[in-house]
Amino acid sequence: MRGTRELATQAAREAARVRARLGIGPTSSLCPLDIAEALGIVVRLAALPSLEGMYAPGDRNTVLLGAERPWGRIRHTCGHELGHHVFQHGTCVDELCVGRRPKWKPEEYLADRFSTALTMPKLAVGDALRRRGWKPAELTAEQAFALAQNFGVGYRSFVSHAERSLRVLSPGAADSLRRQGRPLGRVRRAVAGFEVEHDVFIGDQHWGARPMDIETGDIVVVANDALFAGTCARLSREPEAHLVAVGPGEGQLKLRARREPIRVRVGRRGFTGLARYRHLEEPQNE
Repeated sequence: MRGTRELATQAAREAARVRARLGIGPTSSLCPLDIAEALGIVVRLAALPSLEGMYAPGDRNTVLLGAERPWGRIRHTCGHELGHHVFQHGTCVDELCVGRRPKWKPEEYLADRFSTALTMPKLAVGDALRRRGWKPAELTAEQAFALAQNFGVGYRSFVSHAERSLRVLSPGAADSLRRQGRPLGRVRRAVAGFEVEHDVFIGDQHWGARPMDIETGDIVVVANDALFAGTCARLSREPEAHLVAVGPGEGQLKLRARREPIRVRVGRRGFTGLARYRHLEEPQNE
């Protein structure tokens, strides 16, 4: 049986090949759901409480994702199922494990490492830190949260990946960030500057290449000079400058400090169905 180091190397190599095949640079952020669509894989979200994800090969290769998970987890699971596709593992069903660790299997480890290598390659994390002028050893919980949102992953997933895979965080620094991140609602409140009911994002000049995928009710912290084109979010200046997502659709966040606008995609909260339709605007009643 191959060791974990060899499997991790193989996963990183294949993730880099997928990026190169689709013309995505090694420092760019991405959404695994978009990658699946680009590879011709059907992605569907379903309200199945016990399901993390499923990959089913066939005439139309399909990925099924549990819609009741947090979005960071959903994206990771999509990348995991893509790993099963890339490595031709056949039909795979990944169930939610509560209160127990799943049995270690090389194909599951390989798919998991593929997902993290696809979404958070070392060059991309290093570039995100450099552009912000942040040092890994000095990261605050708010900064780690901003980086996790930039890559579309969970807070704890980012911290664990930075510590155990990329080795840019010491165990002590990682443990400190985990403690500071409990509860995560406190971090969100600190980032936004006010109470938020759902999730919060930072729409600044450092946001990566991927679209900013949010859900109705989410908040995007922006600069005072920000402009927004679209009807899916509303710009507010009080108590701090921010966007609030008000309905499904797409728009553009324009910042004076950034050359290109940020593409903002708002999805319905709790959406189920074909993933490509999650940002589709609702028809207007005539």
